[in-house]
Amino acid sequence: MTNESLGINQIDFLVRAMIERAPAWTMIRELVKNAIESAEQAAGKKEVKITSRLYREVPKLVIWNTGPGLSDTELVKITQLSSSVHKTLDLDANFGVGAKVSSLANNKVGMIYRSCKDGAVSQVILAYDSNIQNYVRVKMKIGEEELAVIDVTKAARKEDADLSIDWTEVMLLGNSDDQNTVEMPLATEGRTDKGYIATALYRRFYRIPEGVKIKIDGDFTRFPTPRNFETIWDRREKHFSRYEEVRSDRYGLLVHFFHDPEHKSASSMRQSASGALGSTTTTMCLVHKDEMYSVKTGVSWSAAAPAFGIPFGSKELCVHVELDDKLARPSQYRERLIRKENGADIAPEEFAHVVREVMPQWVKEVVSAASPDRAADYDDLQKELQLLLDEYKLKSAGRKKNDDGMPSEERKSGEPVGQGEQSSGAGGSGGGDRATNRNVFEVPEGATRTKSLDVFDRAPEIIPLTTEEQVAEKDLVGKAAYFVQETGKLFVNCLYDAVGNMVGEIEVRAADETDVELVRELATEAARRAIMLQVGKAVVFALAKRNATTWSDEELRTALSKVCLSIAADDYRVALNDAHKYVRQQLRARQASSAVA
Repeated sequence: MTNESLGINQIDFLVRAMIERAPAWTMIRELVKNAIESAEQAAGKKEVKITSRLYREVPKLVIWNTGPGLSDTELVKITQLSSSVHKTLDLDANFGVGAKVSSLANNKVGMIYRSCKDGAVSQVILAYDSNIQNYVRVKMKIGEEELAVIDVTKAARKEDADLSIDWTEVMLLGNSDDQNTVEMPLATEGRTDKGYIATALYRRFYRIPEGVKIKIDGDFTRFPTPRNFETIWDRREKHFSRYEEVRSDRYGLLVHFFHDPEHKSASSMRQSASGALGSTTTTMCLVHKDEMYSVKTGVSWSAAAPAFGIPFGSKELCVHVELDDKLARPSQYRERLIRKENGADIAPEEFAHVVREVMPQWVKEVVSAASPDRAADYDDLQKELQLLLDEYKLKSAGRKKNDDGMPSEERKSGEPVGQGEQSSGAGGSGGGDRATNRNVFEVPEGATRTKSLDVFDRAPEIIPLTTEEQVAEKDLVGKAAYFVQETGKLFVNCLYDAVGNMVGEIEVRAADETDVELVRELATEAARRAIMLQVGKAVVFALAKRNATTWSDEELRTALSKVCLSIAADDYRVALNDAHKYVRQQLRARQASSAVA
């Protein structure tokens, strides 16, 4: 007896749903990846071209490649969804929903597929049929016949196509007849810059197969003539100041570090920009099977970088975490990585601790050089926060101090110790992932607490951001502070509204002083210190909740979020009297010093 395979009932609906749910930006990847795989199989020149051709007098994007050509019947076959020729379909190989699914929603007018095999060129057109509201293989009329595939050898020869080799191409017609898909490959994105496609390739293909060349026409780069595309891997030795890879056998990862300092002749450019076809801003990403996922660049990389041990310097440092093939597979639309065992998303932040652990000394030196000089000393604030943290941590843990002032291991009768799974339901204030009754388990001899827990035992390291550029880099425009739980660093926006409001109120209180400029200087210093202390206390109170059995990990993260820290800063009036007192003290000290002089 043979079991029956599951089929699909509403197939038209499924086809339409798959196509229209596909992320638009994956189109370029899917089409170019198919072209690369085909070119890799070519007997002679292994080439992919990103080019263009006029269609009804409108420029249209064309992706062309050498490789095994397709006959008329093979061309029809490969224009079926989830169908291919000359490759194996496998979840761990290059198989997602495919180029057709990723591209058709962006090309409802049509995608013209042509392939040359043994000197004969066949053509198929895929498009959206509004009459039946679905995607179709278009019938083309020759005489009285309506055909899904036709021979266009004569037309290809007239267009000076090379018929002496096998090749395949796809022309993208877009979503309207007048859409210039060279300038606007995606209707939803509008007109893109000339380097859009080159940048998309640069931030996706980490390596390409040896011998395969991708040539991009001048229509798509800042250069007037066709140029060969180079991946980051190709450029690592020649175009970066320094490159190093560090293997972590413990986690099955390979971490790549790149230093890309300012260009010698233009401070607005990176060194790697020389000869680049698209954007070369620094990146953080995951690498899997020679492709980049979850790419962070610009502000998103700057804001995430502190967790990776890079509080400053993200503009000149790239960090790429390469995963072992066994650890991950791409999601259905290949836009992100997921775990093989359960399909859970894999985020770069999961490996921040590994990056910090294996970071080379030269990278740390780049970070140090990029860090701003501190004009003021905030050690007194950190000491105050440390005392507060020590006190509240003890209270939260339910312990008391011994005679020597150190935390006691004595607990109240019946108080739970250890940490385990929650025994009751997930409702209530516990949030579902902290225990109300904990069990103690034996641990191996020599075991110690993890380094990340040290963050909960020390006061946050305050790092003031005093320029608009610094604030924007950390994505703190309109927000007061950002606490990096992985490293214990607290970035404080000294340009936050609450600081300015406090300065204004202090100036009003000190209106009797004649040195207005000195008052403003001291008021600004006092206000910044007050806000630092205010958000620092909010962090301390949150950190002290780690041992509280009624707080979940998610609630703890929320308490440490930019939103909550900003709200804490907004209540600046509670610190106004102390700030004004600080200004008065500094004024008297300066006046006394002047009198002595």
